[in-house]
Amino acid sequence: MSRSQILTAARVGSSPSPATGRYVGPRRGEMYEHLEREAELAGLPLRWPDRIANSRRALSAVEWARRAAPDQAPALRAGLFRAHFALGEDIADEATVLRQAAEARIAVDPLAEALADGSADELLRRGERAGRLLGVRATPTWRVRGRLVQGLLPRDEMARLARAQPPAAP
Repeated sequence: MSRSQILTAARVGSSPSPATGRYVGPRRGEMYEHLEREAELAGLPLRWPDRIANSRRALSAVEWARRAAPDQAPALRAGLFRAHFALGEDIADEATVLRQAAEARIAVDPLAEALADGSADELLRRGERAGRLLGVRATPTWRVRGRLVQGLLPRDEMARLARAQPPAAP
């Protein structure tokens, strides 16, 4: 499935995480095994941290980068994923976010200013509001062939949805 077929929506309607994240301990069970298989198939490193990060700063930085440096934004997303899930770094930490931005060749000073003055977070809030208006109620959510698909589905199911006929126009 191509990236153009998938629209990933930002987290909406969730309660804010503490600045240090939330301790969750070891990840066990069918859902985590499924995620680990999918990450391996996609070639993504995945080592579960013991905390769910407060990702708001990282999400705000990516949303800002999508507008200010759209060609570099995918590298920032990938760098933040790698920092959190492969290297165990704290993506709530501004220094981590700015280092990843620099590695993605994004101008760090304007990003730092947007994080400090709240304008990057405002862009994220706008995206969240737009997602809610479009019916996004869960993470992850994709728009596939005109339909909202919520939750992580097996690869074969996502591929089937990508090949399906789009819904008829009202």
